[in-house]
Formats: sequence, structure tokens, C-alpha cells
Amino acid sequence: MLEKVLTSSISISLQKQNEDIAFTFPRIYSEINGAIDWNWYIEDIEKFVRAFSKPNLGSFTFYKGEKVIIISSEILNLEDDYHSYYIGKIIGLYKTRYVKIVVKGGVLIIKKIKYNDNEQNAAKYFNIGETLYTHADYLERARHTRVQPKNMDSEF
Repeated sequence: MLEKVLTSSISISLQKQNEDIAFTFPRIYSEINGAIDWNWYIEDIEKFVRAFSKPNLGSFTFYKGEKVIIISSEILNLEDDYHSYYIGKIIGLYKTRYVKIVVKGGVLIIKKIKYNDNEQNAAKYFNIGETLYTHADYLERARHTRVQPKNMDSEF
């Protein structure tokens, strides 16, 4: 497409942006802003995981005290309604490679994760009955930190 435009006689004109209707969102960085809040609704978590996936480092959560990067997920169903006690609970396997997680509004499948720099299917690492969680201090930092180049490499 670009080659077609460059080699054709099509004229492109620049227009000044109307700043009154423009938006500028702040920079986000996976290591700071990628904390998953398991209290969000299923669609929000699934979109969040996609937003922080490649080329970004991925969204993250914790499992048995260890930080885990969630690389991919998908919505299994939107019909089940579980008690809030079960939010983040791993309730089963899906196609023997993935795990099913209870979230608000349904069941989310976690497909790929990264742990200790190794990318793998979620079922190889997670155990049924355990819980995924993100500490409140990570969630607060994610919401309130304005990312600057100087704090992009710092671990929380």
C-alpha cells in the first residue's frame, strides 16, 4: 500500500489537528501499569490482557507469592455467576493446556503465561484450587503512577 502511494501521483495534504477535540493519553508501561485487578468484569480483564500483550511485556498477577506474566486469555462464557469469594480461583483445565479462572461475569481462560522468562501453557504451572491475585499496593501504583523514562526499568 505504501509503495503504491509513493509511486503514484496521489497528493497528500497535511491538516492541522484541532486541539479542542484531541486527547492525549499518558504513556503506559507493563511493569508498572500492567497489574491485573481480578475484581474487574471479565470483558475488561480480557481486553486488558490483550492490550498489554506483545509487543508489550504482558500484564501481570501473582500466584503463590510469585509474579506471573499473563500473555494470552479468552472468555469461556459470560453466563456463570459465582460468589465473589471465588474471584481469581482456578477451577479447572480447558483442553488440557489452559486453565479456567472465575471472574466477575463468567469464566476466563488463561492460555499462555511467562514465568522466570519461560513462556508456557498455563496448565503446566497453575494448580486447580489455587488463586490468582494482585496486591492492592501494585494496583494503586498502576493507577496513580505517571510513567516517566526514569522509572520504566524499576521493579516495584
